[in-house]
Amino acid sequence: MFYHPMNSPVGIITILWREDEKGVSIERIMLPPEGQDAVTAVMHHYPGAVDGSTPVIETLSSHIERFFSGRDPVRPITDLAGDRLSHIQKKVLNETARIPRGKVMSYGTLALRIGHPGAARAVGTALARNPFPLLVPCHRVVRASGRIGRFGGGFDMKRFLLEREGVLLENNAVHPSCLVY
Repeated sequence: MFYHPMNSPVGIITILWREDEKGVSIERIMLPPEGQDAVTAVMHHYPGAVDGSTPVIETLSSHIERFFSGRDPVRPITDLAGDRLSHIQKKVLNETARIPRGKVMSYGTLALRIGHPGAARAVGTALARNPFPLLVPCHRVVRASGRIGRFGGGFDMKRFLLEREGVLLENNAVHPSCLVY
């Protein structure tokens, strides 16, 4: 296992990856953990991981930098995970990647969009396991009430990301003009 740390406006983001005869595969993008050093967190979850990079990882880093510069990444998402994602996870992640910058969608609407009405909890579970935060902007998915809810990078990071993208928030709830139906 290899890791590649990179600076960002939210702290150090770490790309975890492997390389074998098939090439480079991305394990996950790890957001900076609240109150913990990013490399310490990597070593806790992936003991023995080695700092390293390849042209594939540098390209992925540029996509993350693109996100923070105000433009969404242009890379297909599910190809990063190979066969590690279930069919439903791929559907959830691909549809989430289509939510425009500055807009949000509820878990229930996302479930409806992927053809599984009533599966808001399953959508939430798939997003909680999102291996590619930022590239798959799961922070753009909110509760049916409009409350911004939980996020792997923490509540404050989710709020920061949404506000940076121009989402209007009032008392930690999304203004209705920012909702996609």
